[in-house]
Amino acid sequence: MLSQSDGATLLRKTILVSCLVIFITGFLSTIVLDSYFIDHRPRESQPAEGRIYPKYLKSSYGATVYLTEKEKMLSDLLFPFCFVILGIGIVLNTRWKLLAPYKKSGSDAPSATKRKKPGLNSPIKVEVYKRLQRTRR
Repeated sequence: MLSQSDGATLLRKTILVSCLVIFITGFLSTIVLDSYFIDHRPRESQPAEGRIYPKYLKSSYGATVYLTEKEKMLSDLLFPFCFVILGIGIVLNTRWKLLAPYKKSGSDAPSATKRKKPGLNSPIKVEVYKRLQRTRR
């Protein structure tokens, strides 16, 4: 069974990963939606169908298509929404320090210690130096 702090950490990591997944999904949806609009929406206004809202699509070398009010709202708000979610995730990760590059370094994983090269003050070299001094006298 998880302790209370482990459960809180798991919940926080789940929230951060969810923010990342929502951002990626929304960003890719924006690209797919623009591609769909280029191929399936009229280039001229059609008031009878309610397609009176122009949308300039940069991904198609500047094509303008006409959308309904709901399509226009979805197209205009999806992209900024993705970055709001990403910003929330970044702020929370900065505060919680759970994912890289803010991850806490105090983990339970063992870390390898660096071997020290014997320097001038190592006991072996000091003993050898003393013996050399005795034999020279």
